[in-house]
Amino acid sequence: SSDGGSLMRGERPPSPLAAETMMRRLAAIGPRPHGRSAAKEAAAYLEDVVRSLELQVSLEPYEARRPSPHSRVEVEVGERKIALSSEPFLESPAGSVEGSIDFDGYLRVWGTYEWPVWSVRSGDRVGAYLVGCLLGEPIAEHLPPEVPPVPHVAVSMADSELLWSLRGSPLVSVEVTGLDEAQGVSIRAWNGRDPLEGREGGPLLVAHYDTVPRTPGVYDNAAGVAAAVCTAQRLHEEGRDVHLLLTGAEELGLAGRPGWLAPWP
Repeated sequence: SSDGGSLMRGERPPSPLAAETMMRRLAAIGPRPHGRSAAKEAAAYLEDVVRSLELQVSLEPYEARRPSPHSRVEVEVGERKIALSSEPFLESPAGSVEGSIDFDGYLRVWGTYEWPVWSVRSGDRVGAYLVGCLLGEPIAEHLPPEVPPVPHVAVSMADSELLWSLRGSPLVSVEVTGLDEAQGVSIRAWNGRDPLEGREGGPLLVAHYDTVPRTPGVYDNAAGVAAAVCTAQRLHEEGRDVHLLLTGAEELGLAGRPGWLAPWP
């Protein structure tokens, strides 16, 4: 069926003609960032799906820093204090600072985007940086390794526009309370001999099931998961070798990718 109904644990997975059912099921679980209960629910669902294909299954555990909204940013405008929508960067150290802000150039994110940066200065010292997320809502992202070891916080596009509009050196307070580690799991499945024993067998199909915060990730990447699983199912039914990998924490710099994948030809 492709009517969008839920697939419960133990049911047969969708056929290649019903990939929409799997996409709808993952989207219905909701946003699936690493470390949240929805990511664990998605992993359990997908484990059941690939086991029902009668493939051999291996779970690949990993740890990565959980994207959590442990930050607070307030800007003083006249006699008002305005709270900004914010997310700490994943490598941001904890800390608290109050000071004036100045535009401080741009930060290259994902090697693609140039996001504006404001420094928060207390006296002559830069105590924190605010980075305007030009994709909309702030996203917990990785920092380049060369940035100064002070709190870094992403703010929304709307709040970035507010910072652009401010005159002088308004007072800003920034607080980051730290991010904790959380365990996740990637799911590997194959038929026949384990391809890792000799790099033999069929194609390696890879997709990630996690999402950035606040999005159900239909195309990033429930659609990819459905395509990979249904392709694996069809190849297996045709008696061909297959190797499937569904990873977590792709959105966190591929943190859920098993180490053996790096040199894969």
